[in-house]
Amino acid sequence: MKKQIKISGIPVGEIQIGSPAVILEGELTRRTSTVLSIYAESKTKLVFETKNTVYFLEYPKCTATGSFLSGGKALIRKLTAIHTGGCRS
Repeated sequence: MKKQIKISGIPVGEIQIGSPAVILEGELTRRTSTVLSIYAESKTKLVFETKNTVYFLEYPKCTATGSFLSGGKALIRKLTAIHTGGCRS
């Protein structure tokens, strides 16, 4: 059985089968192994499997202006990634 991880972050670019995913998690950047499958997608979540792990990605909550607040910190990022989830300004 593969490791399962729940994370909160914003994809950088499109998450697609055959390529690694890059996810901004607050001040950190996570690069996964090659994506094998995408199981579920919504405006708030994405579930996908890589060679090593199954990820349960939740997009951060949005402010009224479409910015992201991460982990209660004052870190604010505008969404520039191409994906169907998260907030748009």
